Amino acid sequence: MFFAALPEPGTLRQLEMGLKSLPAGLGRAVPVDNLHMTLAFVGAVSDERLGCLCEKASRVFAPDLAMGLE
Repeated sequence: MFFAALPEPGTLRQLEMGLKSLPAGLGRAVPVDNLHMTLAFVGAVSDERLGCLCEKASRVFAPDLAMGLE
């Protein structure tokens, strides 16, 4: 279980173009639809705690976030 920030569609397209420009053999590319930035990794969660965790997470408000990658 983890919490993640998802890029906007325009940002995903830019990342996809950047990934395509990398030389071959540098690793295995992740499908663009799976690109995200992990904010918190929780790990394995029991079914009893999953509902509680999801309920609490639904109350979190996060304003727009600006990030840069170099």
